Amino acid sequence: MSRFRQDIEQRLAGEIGLEAASLGAKALEDAIPQRRERCGVASDAEYVQYLASHPSELQALVEAIVVSETWFFRDREPFDFLRHYVQTEWAPAHPGQRLRGLSLPCATGEEAYSIAITLREAGLGVGQYRIEAADISASVLEKARAGVYGRNSFRGSRLDGDSRYFSPAPEGLRVNAEIKSGLHFYQANILKEEELPDPGTCDFVFCRNLLIYLHAAARRQVVQKLDHCLAEGGLLFVGHAEMLPLFPRNYQPVRIPGVFAYQKTRPDPVLKAPAPVAAPPPRAAPPARPGPGPSPPPAAGPPEARPPGAAESLAQAHR
Repeated sequence: MSRFRQDIEQRLAGEIGLEAASLGAKALEDAIPQRRERCGVASDAEYVQYLASHPSELQALVEAIVVSETWFFRDREPFDFLRHYVQTEWAPAHPGQRLRGLSLPCATGEEAYSIAITLREAGLGVGQYRIEAADISASVLEKARAGVYGRNSFRGSRLDGDSRYFSPAPEGLRVNAEIKSGLHFYQANILKEEELPDPGTCDFVFCRNLLIYLHAAARRQVVQKLDHCLAEGGLLFVGHAEMLPLFPRNYQPVRIPGVFAYQKTRPDPVLKAPAPVAAPPPRAAPPARPGPGPSPPPAAGPPEARPPGAAESLAQAHR
């Protein structure tokens, strides 16, 4: 790897926490020449200089490499568990209150709208929930706000053509205004921005398939920031390869197949407010990897013994 490619990787690591190898060997190899051509520069060396003098180009490079593929109710089990949790645990304990959640990264919006539909099916009406949906990519947020989706966004979903939530549009199906009303889409870089919900105000967070693309220091900072957002008793949904031992000691894994979530049980006094992340030191050129990215981290071990919480009670109910 040339020192210029290393410099570009370091910029991405510092800006968005990216571990470039997690994208696979071809992601940057394909994106950088395309961006060079767009910028009218001939070499990696010139492109590094261009990045330094044009801050907007770094965002353009990020847009070129982010992984944004998703669809409605991708992995059904987390949404089923959220509905059951709201009906049996949250709603009885919070009469008259508004449920608040976060979807990050929200990509093109299918996950956030799936959450809204789930909350409606759990019995919450307009004004009884608020979902903050954030992503680093301006282009995917534009599609999310439009709320118009083709058939590929409904793969394996029972929702295709459901008039309770969608109306026909020339390009496919449009999310109904009633479902949109409980969502707020906005652009944010979780490593740089403070535009996250206030401490302890989120009853649930969906942060699925982000941590696997970050270097270790960035993962720690993201976990700290999400912990600060999440209320005691709240649920944190992650990807199947992200049940990591770096979560705080006060997080119980939800032991229901396919859910991949934790429940926050009490404040952890060991945690401090998250500090700005630093990019890892430059790496020597690594040997070729056998696969497209790093292997998933090992699953978290069993939590310390404690009285059963809501997650454990719900797990027992599912057995």
